[in-house]
Amino acid sequence: MKSHLFLKIFVLGIFAISMYSCSKDRLIPVEVEAVTEEVNPFKDKVFEDTRNLPLLAKLASKAEKIRVNNVNELPIITKKGTKIWLYEWNVRNQQNGAVTYPFDIEIIELYTLKDMLLHQKPTVSFNRMLVTGGAIYLNVSKNGVNLNISPLNPPNISVPAKDPDENMWLFYEAMNNQENFTWAEAPRDTIRNDTIKKVQPIFAGRGTYELFPQRFGWINCDKFYDYTGEKTNVSFVSPKLGLENMIIFMLFPNINSVIQVYQGKSLEVPVGEEVKIVALAQTKEGEIFAYFKDIKVEKQQTVEIDLKSYTEKDVLSALDKL
Repeated sequence: MKSHLFLKIFVLGIFAISMYSCSKDRLIPVEVEAVTEEVNPFKDKVFEDTRNLPLLAKLASKAEKIRVNNVNELPIITKKGTKIWLYEWNVRNQQNGAVTYPFDIEIIELYTLKDMLLHQKPTVSFNRMLVTGGAIYLNVSKNGVNLNISPLNPPNISVPAKDPDENMWLFYEAMNNQENFTWAEAPRDTIRNDTIKKVQPIFAGRGTYELFPQRFGWINCDKFYDYTGEKTNVSFVSPKLGLENMIIFMLFPNINSVIQVYQGKSLEVPVGEEVKIVALAQTKEGEIFAYFKDIKVEKQQTVEIDLKSYTEKDVLSALDKL
């Protein structure tokens, strides 16, 4: 019985081999197109913390440092035209005591949207767009110790303005330890001198904004952008790099406002407004990638960011054209 079984298996095997050989001769070769993967310049690259891109720190305007030795040197005039009247009675030490000359002033002036972008100081107050008249960072110290503004005698700071707007108000950097930078509106009334007279901390002058701040640090001349038309959120996608690894800005030249986009979606912006999109990323090795695009805001719009390799010079040139 076993011999008959082995014989059957042997015959079936020979038959299968012969059938395979015959069919193989009749096979028609088919050309298969090779699939090539798109070269991704961002693959296996680690990007810097977007809040501390070396590119921004290098291109951003640097602080100007000035020593005030006596009253005869007032007003102090900076390279960009800011005027500062800083008398001894305008400042107090950390113990609220009187201070005498000399003082050391440190100031950064942001008078263009490009400057605000590079310093990552968007003109936004708690998700509301602002129209800006310029921002400054001002710090005053003596012997390396920071001073405070006298609550009854704030200094006068004159900020240059081409067309001063009487509706502008003072905003400070919000001190709420939140992750994203935002501006906080100054109180609507301040007390100056012992007359208990309430005066505004800002007013429009002739080609200037006159500021009387209550604290040093980041200070902005702004007003809320009160737009009653249709608004929308603009979404962003990126096929090559995660949005968390880049910084995205939307610049509004007609409004004089700049916002930063977080988590791939903007705050509400006006439909139909012309916008300049800027996206930047950088590797730890120093490679720079950027995206520049002019768009008109549409309802429920999505913008695809296609980052390209840029040199530092090219980025600066593109930013100068904003």
